[in-house]
Amino acid sequence: MKRKLFFLILFALMALDMPANAFDGKRKGFVIGMGVGVAPMLKWSRSGDDASETKSAFILSWPVGYCWDQRNIIAYSVSISSFNSELLGRVGTMQGIWSLRWYHCFGEPGRSMITSLGPGRMLFNASNGLHASGFGFTAGVGYEFVGHFQFELSYAAGRTSRDREDFNHQILTLQVVGTLY
Repeated sequence: MKRKLFFLILFALMALDMPANAFDGKRKGFVIGMGVGVAPMLKWSRSGDDASETKSAFILSWPVGYCWDQRNIIAYSVSISSFNSELLGRVGTMQGIWSLRWYHCFGEPGRSMITSLGPGRMLFNASNGLHASGFGFTAGVGYEFVGHFQFELSYAAGRTSRDREDFNHQILTLQVVGTLY
């Protein structure tokens, strides 16, 4: 019983100390953010025929991860967009990627070039019942213009499958991302 109480008190002290050091402006530790922007190119096509569609849409993203030093961040990132697909009969459609991204910062917080890349899961869903997912990849470049805010240009590509249908996807995004670290 004393041993359990000791570990419980030790855990509580560590948990109380962590928020004091979190989000202190130093690029180290837990990272969370949100991005808003445009996807000037959302392209999808069905493999095996000429059916393809290119749209523009707003995009939202949410990175959550960890900085192990001032220059390297590993984050789980979700980027999604929504549009009406003419090719599918004017139905609401969502296209996006869930990815594990490595971000590398080339300077100190505040004014720094940033690159990112990583594998992910491409998603393609439509309100008519079409749901497909598959492997994707994303890469990006950005610039942190002030602490906690950066512009980011990203490209994602992948292939999704459903039953016997395969779809190819490409997404180009330009967004402003705010992060807390």
